[in-house]
Amino acid sequence: MTIRYLTEPGSLNMCIEQPKQIVFERELYPTLHDKAGILYKSLIIQHCFANANNRTALASLGLFLKCNGWQLLASNQDAEDFTVAIALDSNMELPKISDWIEKKFRDASLVGHRGIFYYTNEWTRVFFVNL
Repeated sequence: MTIRYLTEPGSLNMCIEQPKQIVFERELYPTLHDKAGILYKSLIIQHCFANANNRTALASLGLFLKCNGWQLLASNQDAEDFTVAIALDSNMELPKISDWIEKKFRDASLVGHRGIFYYTNEWTRVFFVNL
């Protein structure tokens, strides 16, 4: 069975599994921000899908962190700009991405928001609200 919009099933699986990597009995990505960062970057640069890789990466980042109790505080423009910056500079180092995530996401219990993730503008339309 061929999936039309998935360009390389192996690369999608790699993106999903990468945050879980263990090397010499130590997690390669020990913090939640590191795990989120490598998932986000991998989905952007691996081009697993025929279209919408950046949007999928941003939505996946938001959903991953929200499922772990965190919420996006960045503006739509800030999130879009940073996603495009990673796409244009595939060598951007993970600490820079992790730092951005740490600054732009907060513990949802401290913010008081109960929805899963809400992000919309002309660039992308993603809704995961109140699941």
